[in-house]
Amino acid sequence: MTRRAPAPQDVAVGVFLVVLAAVAVVGARPLVFGSTVRPGPGFFATIVGVLVGVCGIALVARGVFGTPAPGPTAWKWTKVALVLGSVVVFAVTLERFGLVVAVVLLVMVSASATRDRRWIEIGGFALAVSAAAALLFRVVLGIAVKVWPT
Repeated sequence: MTRRAPAPQDVAVGVFLVVLAAVAVVGARPLVFGSTVRPGPGFFATIVGVLVGVCGIALVARGVFGTPAPGPTAWKWTKVALVLGSVVVFAVTLERFGLVVAVVLLVMVSASATRDRRWIEIGGFALAVSAAAALLFRVVLGIAVKVWPT
């Protein structure tokens, strides 16, 4: 059996994720954790920090022991800009146009980053996600978020 060389890019990203997770967990320590029924401000940060840390450890293990990932490729800056821009569009439109319109715009702008797109399917997905978000925030969580433009 041949021994393969470690994949340094996987190890580096894994270590970065572990450090990021440690910062999140340590930063959330002064906050009240709460419980699953009544989560406190530190609940989400701690849980996400732990999950990111587990992913980082898995990535380090993959980089040292697993199959190497393909080499880095050039970034498609237009696609990166569209995905990041969709978050900006969401942030700008949420207050003025409501959650449903903001989520639909988020999905449509981010979906335009891919070449293989079917607008009918993307539109249906955008409507389903926006309806689910509205139900989640208004009905399930009871958060008073603006749903429609008024």
